[in-house]
Amino acid sequence: IPPGIYRKSFAFENWPDFDNELWQKVCDEETKGNFNHKIIGSDISDIAIRIATENIKNASLHRKIELSVSSIEDYKPDTKKPGMVITNPPYGERLKEKDLEGFYKKLGDTFKTAYPDYNIWILSSNVSALKSFGLHPSEKLTLYNGPIECKFLKYSIYKGSKKQK
Repeated sequence: IPPGIYRKSFAFENWPDFDNELWQKVCDEETKGNFNHKIIGSDISDIAIRIATENIKNASLHRKIELSVSSIEDYKPDTKKPGMVITNPPYGERLKEKDLEGFYKKLGDTFKTAYPDYNIWILSSNVSALKSFGLHPSEKLTLYNGPIECKFLKYSIYKGSKKQK
């Protein structure tokens, strides 16, 4: 969705050379696309879900995104077709290091057993915890979450062993 697409007006519409016909054509092209995917979000924090819900409403995306207060271990994904998970687990700001590594291991175990044919993307700055995840990434990107250098890693989950693929 283009930024500001739901705005009523823009200052550039008052410019002397503003082309309204061209602008309408751009807006029509941007809103034509059909989005036939399901976006589901969850968090164990009801405060985080409330904030996300408000942001989603403000972006006019409330018909496209479902949110719930729940743990990843409790969620049962649709495994009839491939899917994708994008997660930003804690980096170590609030959990002790030992607990964090255990959490990442539990997260990796959950994905391995319950998410066949999914691509899992994880954003984290905690390299030690990522090693506890128990899988090897198929892609690695370096990103920044503000000033914090993070790794954005893709894990392809599949049934059986790679040799069978």
